[in-house]
Amino acid sequence: DPEFDGNFRFSNGLIHYAPVGLQLEDIEFEGQVKRRDRGDFKGQFRAGEGVGSLSGNFLFDDIGSAQLEIALAGEQLLLVNTDTLKILTETDLKLVIGPKRMDINGRILIPRASLTPNNLVLGEVRDSDDLVIKSPGAEVLSEESDAPEQDRVYGQLEVSFGDDVSIKIPGVETSITGTTVFSWRGDPVPIAKGGYTLQGTVDVYGPRLTINN
Repeated sequence: DPEFDGNFRFSNGLIHYAPVGLQLEDIEFEGQVKRRDRGDFKGQFRAGEGVGSLSGNFLFDDIGSAQLEIALAGEQLLLVNTDTLKILTETDLKLVIGPKRMDINGRILIPRASLTPNNLVLGEVRDSDDLVIKSPGAEVLSEESDAPEQDRVYGQLEVSFGDDVSIKIPGVETSITGTTVFSWRGDPVPIAKGGYTLQGTVDVYGPRLTINN
């Protein structure tokens, strides 16, 4: 259980995640450890032509239950860049990660994105694994589970699409706009409030459909 006191610096970093074309370049951050088991940090990175900043603090008085707070912000960040999908974002997020709990707050604006796969494979459609069909008056019995307790998630995240978000696949050409707020109240699955509007055409199975809303 050593005590720490000092500074650290990370320079000229690169993160490349090939499956989604994510490439963070010129990663620079510095920080300090103080008061034995806590500290803070700040820095920046480049994603495409956009520059993002990050800052935060950490606490590791118990290494098995460390806590990390991160603030992430940036404009024109190219976070997905493949032949068929490109996503540009403006982000202002605050994350708190701790033992058995995560807090998510902030907003993500996607002013420009395009999905343009050369082909679309339609697979088999099946009922969701968690589907329960309940007859009137029937009692639903809960199943015993030995699965470990899931981490609790709290917070509110606003996700907006701008005026230049489009989907173009063979037979389908649409644009998406709108805003939805996702709220977590302890469960991993959020509650959504808002809406997205689709406009475009679908010409796949015969009739040509025009989508207005």
